[in-house]
Amino acid sequence: MKASRAVLLALSLCAPAAWAQAWPSKPIRWVVPSTPGDGSDVTGDVLGSEFLAKSPADGYTMIVGNAGSHGINVAIYTKLT
Repeated sequence: MKASRAVLLALSLCAPAAWAQAWPSKPIRWVVPSTPGDGSDVTGDVLGSEFLAKSPADGYTMIVGNAGSHGINVAIYTKLT
């Protein structure tokens, strides 16, 4: 038992240091395209999804979707940006 602890200690000391990532270096915007309490407000879903689609693709704006914003709207609206 003591030998295995010594081996684990030696391995942990030999492990390379983990370098911190530069991301995130600024606040992340998390977009939830639905109204408070209910995700069925189609207008809110579309506006939130359009906002995300127009945001820079830099990994700092994220979306949480639901059936309204990612499934039903595609069937209801012929033109979504």
